[in-house]
Amino acid sequence: MSTAFVACPDCGGQFPAVDGPTHAYVGGSAGCWAAFGELGGRELQLGILGPDRLSVHAYMAQHPGDRGRRQAQSVGIHLMVLCAVLERSVSVADAVAAMPAWLDGRPDVPWLTAPTEPYAATIQTLPATGDRPALESAVRLWAEGVWTGWSAHHGTIRRWLDLGAIG
Repeated sequence: MSTAFVACPDCGGQFPAVDGPTHAYVGGSAGCWAAFGELGGRELQLGILGPDRLSVHAYMAQHPGDRGRRQAQSVGIHLMVLCAVLERSVSVADAVAAMPAWLDGRPDVPWLTAPTEPYAATIQTLPATGDRPALESAVRLWAEGVWTGWSAHHGTIRRWLDLGAIG
């Protein structure tokens, strides 16, 4: 029996059609969310711990979900991390540590319209095997592609970083 695949509505990757959990407000199919969980387990096995996981920010920015306050806040903060890491050479851990200050007192984050062009890379394009450097390199390329996809909002994200806050 063959497995049916469905496109993730946010990243466009093809994942098994499963009836499973998804994130409370982040977009994505159940199969894509399951793949993200598997990636987290793999990163942990390779010693890539939570604050160092660039994959979290690539995934969250690539899966904005439907328009809403939490979704806007999520996309904004994860794009700030991507910008800080990819353009300003801030470590992922330092960008993660700055996230609470970036959001402090600013619960209403403007909604940024998601890219409409397909992404060159998704969680699905990451290598299924390999060592830590290979995975980190692939995740960085994925994150760069996600950041590039949001180019219409780069000026806004850079301004938020310059201000040290969203808004």
